[in-house]
Amino acid sequence: MEAAALATLVEELTERPGNLLQKLCETLVDLGVADSAGISLIEDGDAGRFRWVALAGRWEQFRGGTMPFDASPCGVVIERDTMLLFEHPERVFPTAGAEPLIHEVLLVPFHAGERPIGTLWIITHDPARMFDGEDVRILKRLGRFASAAHRMNHALASATFGRAELERAVEERSQALREREQRQSFLLNLSDALRPLTDAAEIAQLAAARLGERLGVARVFYGDVCDDRLTVTCDHASGVPSIVGEHSMAAFDYAFMGEYRPGALVSVSDVAADPRLNAAARDQLRARQVAAFVDLTLFRDDRRVGILAVQHDHPRAWTPAEEGMIREVGERVHWAIERARIDAARRKSEERYRTLFESMDEAYAVVEVLKDAEGAWADFRFIEVNPAFMSHTAMPYPVGRTATELLGNPNPRWTQLYGQVLDTGTPLRVEEAEVTLGLTFDLNIFALKGQENRVAVLFSNITERKRAEEARRASEEQFRQFGHASRDILWIREAQGLQWRYLTPAFETIYGLPREAAMAGDNYRGWLDLILPADRVRAIDAIERVRRGVPVTFEYRICRPGDGAIRWLRDTVFPILDDSGAVMLIGGVGHDFTEAREAELRLKTLVEGIPQLVWRAVDGGEWTWASPQWTEYSGQRPDAYRDWGWLDAVHPEDRAAARAAWSQALLQGGFEVEYRIRRQRDGEYRWFQTRAAPVRDEAGTIIEWLGTSTDIDDLRTMHARQQVLVAELQHRTRNLIAVVRSTAEKTMRRAANLADFRERFGDRLGALARVQGLLSRLDEHDRVTFDALIRADLRAMGVLGEGCTQRVTLDGPAGVRLRSSTVQMLAMALHELATNAAKYGALHQAGGHLAIRWWLDVEGDAGEPWLHIDWRESGVAMPDPASAPTGTGQGRELIERALPYQLRARTTYVLGRDGVHCTIAIPVSVAPFAEGA
Repeated sequence: MEAAALATLVEELTERPGNLLQKLCETLVDLGVADSAGISLIEDGDAGRFRWVALAGRWEQFRGGTMPFDASPCGVVIERDTMLLFEHPERVFPTAGAEPLIHEVLLVPFHAGERPIGTLWIITHDPARMFDGEDVRILKRLGRFASAAHRMNHALASATFGRAELERAVEERSQALREREQRQSFLLNLSDALRPLTDAAEIAQLAAARLGERLGVARVFYGDVCDDRLTVTCDHASGVPSIVGEHSMAAFDYAFMGEYRPGALVSVSDVAADPRLNAAARDQLRARQVAAFVDLTLFRDDRRVGILAVQHDHPRAWTPAEEGMIREVGERVHWAIERARIDAARRKSEERYRTLFESMDEAYAVVEVLKDAEGAWADFRFIEVNPAFMSHTAMPYPVGRTATELLGNPNPRWTQLYGQVLDTGTPLRVEEAEVTLGLTFDLNIFALKGQENRVAVLFSNITERKRAEEARRASEEQFRQFGHASRDILWIREAQGLQWRYLTPAFETIYGLPREAAMAGDNYRGWLDLILPADRVRAIDAIERVRRGVPVTFEYRICRPGDGAIRWLRDTVFPILDDSGAVMLIGGVGHDFTEAREAELRLKTLVEGIPQLVWRAVDGGEWTWASPQWTEYSGQRPDAYRDWGWLDAVHPEDRAAARAAWSQALLQGGFEVEYRIRRQRDGEYRWFQTRAAPVRDEAGTIIEWLGTSTDIDDLRTMHARQQVLVAELQHRTRNLIAVVRSTAEKTMRRAANLADFRERFGDRLGALARVQGLLSRLDEHDRVTFDALIRADLRAMGVLGEGCTQRVTLDGPAGVRLRSSTVQMLAMALHELATNAAKYGALHQAGGHLAIRWWLDVEGDAGEPWLHIDWRESGVAMPDPASAPTGTGQGRELIERALPYQLRARTTYVLGRDGVHCTIAIPVSVAPFAEGA
């Protein structure tokens, strides 16, 4: 474009130099750079006005007109001698509001020598058109060309110095033009070479090489400075080493670095002589073989400075043309790199879009809507689809085919909807079914700008969702019917405000309050007011736990407002979560168990009142509950006896029997077993009889076991004692019969006649009966004591007790326990001694006296206790030994023979001068004294 414009201007300059400025304006309009273009020059002799000496485009009719200096942006440009861009300048310069109105105007100074004499400007009247950096560059280049041509024309027109001077001026200007053409050609070629490049590094590398070759310098590089670090991304070096990489810039003064402003050109012709560089900076540059350089600041932000650097290894006076060339190349490089970055960002964005397009879950299609011969919307053709389209529709790849070709008889509503969007330009959101596919879709339809008769459709297959919604509606209806039929209260609250959202009719039956009244106002507070104060805190705590996500079941009482009746309720409450897992609602089931509670209390009173230990179990022995009697007896609390914990209270030796009973319970339909249970207060294990029976539901299935444990320890002890007593009775009976038989035989042998036998035998049977009387009064572990035995026999003979003379002396410890096996034999021996004393001895004769002494002694290594008995009669007139009968009587025989033989006794029997003296020593019980003796 620029080359064409220059060629046109050169031709015009050659053929019609006076029309050059007008041709410049026309060229700018013809090339599409602007809608209007013009040149305004300060009016000769009137510095306060300027004249539009050239105009083209939509403002061409204003050519030749004038405008006050301060009524137009041209005056500002001339004063500042700089390029300016205005949007809607009539807002600042109201008198400049010529029609058509200006959207944007770009103005550059028009120079004559070193001073501006006017402006070159271009205008766009279209709001959609905006000037950019390329427009600025072209306008500046053409402006400089026109300025030079204008000066040349002015020189020709006012030449007063002769033909030679004119020819010289023409030659100079021609040379300058040739140089400009060469430079422009170089720049155009550079632009053409940069245009296809898309990589910023390649652009910088190519520009550095072309500029280095053009200027014949040692090094050209592109880089940036950030935090005192120079980063060279690429360079072109000739005769010097490459410096690509990072370098420190700390050696350069802050004032020198401050010159690197956006667009600034920092030129140093001799590094060694430039006062702006300190010694450290010179040394650093010398190390890089830099003797002269020009740095162009391409951009600068808060931390980073981008530069194009031209360096030479010898001092060099940089000409304005070279500096201009550097600036031109720098600007082109900067814009090319920015373009490359923008293109890269665009490609990346397009790639992201394509990735999104290819991977999105929703289906997407672009369709062209087709009309029939009458101009009505009749069908549509698929232009583009994403992969999700096929998965949502189950259709084959549709691009290039119409809906009729694909489906045969598609739903005509689709075409109507697409046509509606095209006709109205309004996007449409709708749900629509396609019967031929058996699917329902959620559609977003919108027209594509700049694409005639095309719409984009973003849609999802919602068939399953619609089915789910229908199922949900059916489920909600079933739930509603269930709630209306349920005798329990079904309710739902908000998790935040705790207000009821839903209540079933059972509420009115149980609470005696209309649902409308219950749900009015702050119904949570109203519900709490119905709860008895003693249960209110428990209810509040339960609801708060559910708000934290914990399901709970709790019991409470309410007072019905209508009749004041107290009802027991059990609420099972659970959280209802949203998709994020937060508690959104609280649901609950309220069950009125007043009757069951009252029955339970009656049963509890009964259970806790009976002496048995009552319990409940499941699953073959796992306890679920025990009566308070169990806890009081065993000390086990619920957490200890539940499951198989109750077995810890059973005697270790009986646990196997307890488990065995449970293992047979299901087959036998119950069980009965005896085992010992530990009593907490004293640690004693007592025997219990445990029985269990199954509790069945209506189908006959066992749901739990109900059992009792009865204390039978005393009964077992009594039974065991009874068995011992029976055995003892049998033993004693056999012994007694043997004694009676022996006594009868011996008495019979010695009796003179039957009367004598009757008297003797009756007397001895009486003694034997007394002994049996003593034995029968004893407990299981008791023994007959010696003092009781001797006193009983003497009392029976009437010689001891109230009313008796003091003819008997008893001296010995009380409570000496006799072995049961020795009592009968010893009693018979003592009875024989007492009978003889009563008939013949100390108890018969008037002056006689009987003294009985006894004591205990320990004999042998084992320390066996022995009872020593001393029977001594005195004051008895004994018969003459010569006249005494020979042999021994039954009593003496019993003492001297039977006792030693049967009882291991040691005995003596002596007939003294004044009475009988007998001693008996027999072993006694290991614990020789009775308790309390």
